[in-house]
Amino acid sequence: MAASAAVAGLAAVTRVMPAKASGTIDLQRPRTNDELLALLDDAAWVPVGPDNAKHVYVLGAPWCPHCKNLYFEAKKVEKLIQFRWVPGFTNSTWAQQVNQLTAGTRDARILDLIYSKQRPTDLIPQGASWAVRWNEDIIDVVEFGKPDAGATPVIYIPLGSELRRIPGEQTAADFMKLAASISPRPAATTIVPKAGTVAGTIAKSWEISRSLNLTPASDTAAVPMRVAPTADAPVFFNLPPDKGLDVKAAAITTDGGRWVYLPLYGDGFAERGGWCRAEQVYVNDGNKTPVTF
Repeated sequence: MAASAAVAGLAAVTRVMPAKASGTIDLQRPRTNDELLALLDDAAWVPVGPDNAKHVYVLGAPWCPHCKNLYFEAKKVEKLIQFRWVPGFTNSTWAQQVNQLTAGTRDARILDLIYSKQRPTDLIPQGASWAVRWNEDIIDVVEFGKPDAGATPVIYIPLGSELRRIPGEQTAADFMKLAASISPRPAATTIVPKAGTVAGTIAKSWEISRSLNLTPASDTAAVPMRVAPTADAPVFFNLPPDKGLDVKAAAITTDGGRWVYLPLYGDGFAERGGWCRAEQVYVNDGNKTPVTF
């Protein structure tokens, strides 16, 4: 999200009350294997290997030695299986830049350079930060509640009616044994991930520097908070009508939509949050003051 030189956008409010009732807000969980696969399909994944109806998803990090080993093992069998590498687990400025370059270009050559300890000279594509934020949120959703959540790499493999999650310490020989059992997904062989299209829908975005608590406009319905400011982005969490969160950013989309970003937890590289249309929330001041910008 690019910071704007303009004043932090939202209309002036004379008084902001404390947030509504505190408590845990649960992440939106995929209920079926198909829903989970749909989330992975639309992440900004990097194709390691040619298009293939037989593919697996890898949640990986640029700083992870196990990811490096897995990458080069995967290269040995990429003609049998396509490995769809989802870059994430950002924990430093360097990792942020690498993940933006990888997710923004979706070029396996970047993975090859990084895991060979070479420095890419490519420029980060404009708007690549949107793709990485999408990936990070989706990784949190699909990994939420797992005993070793946060470990990397993790592999998701379609095996019949099962979507098997396995650790990434696998060899080419392991994948050769698995290849015959991987369920082909012909309809997903050539797809364009939605995460990579977000940047083209943003006309303007900026950060909000002052504290302003927002809460659902409805007294009865939760607001779906999405991983990006677009109506078809996956829901990251639902903001209940009895809770409020501080706004951190705003965006105007090319279709004239006005969106606000509310962090749910974390800070810095670990911050996670969601987007909703500005008209879906009010300022939490006791007066239901509309959000305007």
